[in-house]
Parts: sequence; C-alpha cells; structure tokens
Amino acid sequence: MSMVDPAGRPVGRWPPTSVRWVTASDPSPRTAPGGPLRRRFRHGVELAWSPVDAVLAARDLSNLVVMAATLAAAVPCARDGSLTAVITNLPALAVVWGAAYGLIRLGRWWRGVRPPEHEPPRRQR
Repeated sequence: MSMVDPAGRPVGRWPPTSVRWVTASDPSPRTAPGGPLRRRFRHGVELAWSPVDAVLAARDLSNLVVMAATLAAAVPCARDGSLTAVITNLPALAVVWGAAYGLIRLGRWWRGVRPPEHEPPRRQR
C-alpha cells in the first residue's frame, strides 16, 4: 500500500489534513483482476436495467405500474369488507400510491431517464 495526494502523486508521509488517501501500489486497469469479466458483468447489468428504463421513460407504463400497485393493495381490502373496508383503508392505499410514485421518480432521477414532454390533448373539429 502506498499513499497518494489528491493530485495522484505518491507521497512518503501522511498528508497534513485529517483525510488520508490510501490506494494500491499499482491502480492501473491492466493489472486489475477480471477485467473482461467486469465488462461482461456491467453489460449484463445494463441489459437487465433496460426494461426498467423503458418503464421509467414511458409515462403510460409508469402510470400503469403505480395504478397496479395501488389496485393490488386495494383488492384484499375489498375482498375482506367490501367498499367500507376500502374507504377505511384509504390512508394505507395513499401510502402505497405515494411509495410507488416516489420509487418511479427516484428511479428516473437515479437512472437519468426523462419521459417525453406532456402533450396537451388535441382538439377535434
């Protein structure tokens, strides 16, 4: 192990700050074990994220995911006590809706995906 300063130059003593930079002696990517394997893994991860990116990029699909999660939580309530149970459990259903909506927003931010701009409805003559 060797120490390096923020500019990447090796130093013989600890820096005067409280932060210590410690790296391996040779951080070159040529000597990194599993170089081609890492690229395959990254490619596989990106391939696995492609359906999620498609859902995040389409307004219709993301709305469908949010509504499906809310309805999946409302169906057991309706089976147990009909409409009265659904009305009683509205706060819980709002939490389910908000969590699903929040996850969609977080996923869009995290993956850097933006849906197309909302188009106003066309007026028909």
